[in-house]
Amino acid sequence: MRRMNTSICSGLQPRSRPLPESEEVTGELRRQVSGKGRTLSDTEMASQIRKQRQRRVRDELIEADAPRQRARLAKHIHLHQEPC
Repeated sequence: MRRMNTSICSGLQPRSRPLPESEEVTGELRRQVSGKGRTLSDTEMASQIRKQRQRRVRDELIEADAPRQRARLAKHIHLHQEPC
């Protein structure tokens, strides 16, 4: 089940991905960590899942900000081009 994160802030789109804390994401992260072939204690597994979750959130934030950064860069390049 996918939960939608709706915000009252204008300009924000509803999430189409599961929330990082959801059971679905936790299960996926657990499979990722387990797939590396190491046997981990419960504490180590929790730590690895936490780190993977942080990476996932960071990557989503970077991805979400990319269009704004591209537009900003394009504007910057346009302002500093030599006139024809």
